[in-house]
Amino acid sequence: MNTQQVAFMPAALLGLALNLPGCADARAESSPNVAPPVPVRVVPVERVALARPLHAIGRLGHKHSFVLSFKNGGTVRSLLVQEGALVKRGQPLAIVDRTEIDAQVAQARASVEKSERDRARVERLHATGAVAQIDADDAHTATDIAHATLSAALYNQAATALIAPEDGRIDKRLVEAGEQVGPGTGVYAMSGGSAGLVLRVGVVDRDLVDLNLGDAAKVTLDALPSEELDASVSEIARVPSPTSGTYEIELRLTKADPRLVSGMTAKAEIARRPGPALPVVPLAALIDANGASAALYTLAPLGAGFTVQRTSIEIAELVGERVAVRAGLSGSEQILSEGAAFVEPGRSVRPVTSEVADANH
Repeated sequence: MNTQQVAFMPAALLGLALNLPGCADARAESSPNVAPPVPVRVVPVERVALARPLHAIGRLGHKHSFVLSFKNGGTVRSLLVQEGALVKRGQPLAIVDRTEIDAQVAQARASVEKSERDRARVERLHATGAVAQIDADDAHTATDIAHATLSAALYNQAATALIAPEDGRIDKRLVEAGEQVGPGTGVYAMSGGSAGLVLRVGVVDRDLVDLNLGDAAKVTLDALPSEELDASVSEIARVPSPTSGTYEIELRLTKADPRLVSGMTAKAEIARRPGPALPVVPLAALIDANGASAALYTLAPLGAGFTVQRTSIEIAELVGERVAVRAGLSGSEQILSEGAAFVEPGRSVRPVTSEVADANH
């Protein structure tokens, strides 16, 4: 029993000794409570006017594309060209049977001859006073009608030949010789060569407002992935497509290339004019992100030094390894680009950039 008491007392005395004021001061001097500043890298916020390109996919086609047909129906007597043939403006491409229209022309000629005879007889009688003036006028009108009927018949007779409207290529034959076709029934699909190739793509309404005629573009084809073709915006639709709801944009290729044909799939990158300048920060500076919301650390004064404060931002868009900020930054801040994982708001930090050191002085 006595032994246990003697052994306990030195421990109790040791505890009292550790709580003496002089000993506490000595311990505090050897273990300071103030942590040293954390070195961090900071960068200034930049304001950049972004010109985000528009990307779209479409197919090549000729500016002038035709589905050629006969004005009047009938039996296709002959097809004069084959698919893929190069044709010239005014060249006959197909002929429809003319038996019926030739008869109409003959009838119209006969009517003209009869009306001319009738008019001459009435004029002789009118000169002698045997017929009234109205009869002479009617004879003249009948002659005019007969001539007009003949002109219409001759026009329809000429329309029995299908003629190429311009230089181009026959893409597809849609009927065969001997088939009965109606007025407007397609006979050939043809691509005109006078206006060259264009790329047609669809864009949504939010992209349409930033586009202008003449905007430059780069076109890449799946068939020629290593080549970029120059183009420009030549047409912008003002009403959406009823099927897709998008607005059709036409891009005209700057140079003709004989390797290109209608129907090729192509990708377009359309340059757009820069918008308003926005604050831009490194992607690595973000400490938290959820959709368009994010946060980062900005530099703030702390006595004679610096600390950080958490700042919430709204992301406008990603630009490579940077982020454009729509709201939350004025553009004059210094932000942490590295070291954000080792600090927290209120912690003393030591910027490593010379710009911040100069600002402190």
